[in-house]
Amino acid sequence: MTTARRIPIRTVQTFIASGASIERQFVSCPVRERSATVEECAACLHSVPGAPGAGFALCGVPDDDPRGAAEWTADRRRVHRLADETLVTDAMTREVVCLHEGDALDDVGALFVAEEIGGAPVVDAAGKPIGVVSKSDLVRDHRDAFAGERTARSVMTAFVATVPETASLSDVVDLMASGIHRVIVVSSTGTVAGIVSTLDVLRWLAKPKERGTIPPPSATVRSRIPAARVSVSSLMGARVVCVEPGVGADQLEAILLDEQISGVPVVEDGGYSVGVVSKTDLVASHKHEHRPALVLDPADEFAALAAPSGIPVNQLMTRSAIGVREQTSVLRAATIMVEQGVHRLPVLTEDGRVIGLLTALDVARWLAARDAVAERSVDELASGGR
Repeated sequence: MTTARRIPIRTVQTFIASGASIERQFVSCPVRERSATVEECAACLHSVPGAPGAGFALCGVPDDDPRGAAEWTADRRRVHRLADETLVTDAMTREVVCLHEGDALDDVGALFVAEEIGGAPVVDAAGKPIGVVSKSDLVRDHRDAFAGERTARSVMTAFVATVPETASLSDVVDLMASGIHRVIVVSSTGTVAGIVSTLDVLRWLAKPKERGTIPPPSATVRSRIPAARVSVSSLMGARVVCVEPGVGADQLEAILLDEQISGVPVVEDGGYSVGVVSKTDLVASHKHEHRPALVLDPADEFAALAAPSGIPVNQLMTRSAIGVREQTSVLRAATIMVEQGVHRLPVLTEDGRVIGLLTALDVARWLAARDAVAERSVDELASGGR
């Protein structure tokens, strides 16, 4: 008797200018070898009636690739060993942009945009980290508009995630697994020696040093780099938030802060990707929001939405953002993010509809996950994770 496989249901929630949202749901169909809507799944001859719980569909098609599951598990374990053997100094950025307590927030925002960074440590007179300011802090400050001091100290997070120069990359990704996007590396005297961002982790993953358990360069990429066999669909989350082009900047700020995310795909006409918008775009727009050059053209189709909700997303977003298919390897996706300098990639169907989102933090969490997923038995993985 064949045991039904549990197939996770993924939700795409799209916010529209009115404040309402629309949901679409998909599953990674083993029959079609692509994503299918839950309606297509329910109508399939292989669909099994009944659900084991919220968030899953049941499929009667057996998993006939236990070897693939074994390779997937081996890749997870092997990449953990590579991270264990890599010193943080081999992956960190040494030229660190640091802030001081009295730096004005307008200057901080301009610095972030100019240097293309998402955050920076705040240091004291001795160069020791006392806090961190991120773009999230700048967006939150802009939304709340508190009166009084508007300096790095007024918005910084006093908790600083730090590791010594003797730490391994595994120590860093373990911290990132809790949602931290950047970890500060400190010297033996406690001063800032470097910083590791999620993008630095991806850069290491795409081109690890030839050492330790890594075979020589003559070996194939697939055998040298574990992430070459792991697909994007196995890492992306069960829910992705999108916005339509007419959503205003103020509404976007609220969505990003409420959802605790840094960016979202922009979609139209039933979920087709037209771009990406992030906190970077919001911070950049704050510098110019009072300039006459940004007064909306009355002929713009979204002009009517601008007065109550701010500049519409279609004037902030990066158009035609790069996307990947769900079967794209994590290695390829990581390489794209590093080459493009982006922290997120929309995951698209063959016809261009958004079905997920892969972020640099997702990859860091994959590197950190051990007992919960990577150490499960091959038999359990082959049975669909029951």
